[in-house]
Amino acid sequence: MVQDFMQDKGINWVDNWPSKSPDLNPIEMVWVALKRHIYSQKCTTVDELIAAILAYWEKELSAETCCT
Repeated sequence: MVQDFMQDKGINWVDNWPSKSPDLNPIEMVWVALKRHIYSQKCTTVDELIAAILAYWEKELSAETCCT
């Protein structure tokens, strides 16, 4: 039923994607970007770490970023 729906809607589907593929789990891409941001900040205290995380969520992560 799902395959029929996707075909009717013109959704391209690759049958052989691995189940753990980041392409199928976009939140993994967000975590990678967050880690990169945190590592680039070179935090040395817990307060700096928290500030770096909040800065990423508030300023770096946008709906546009998530769409890409």
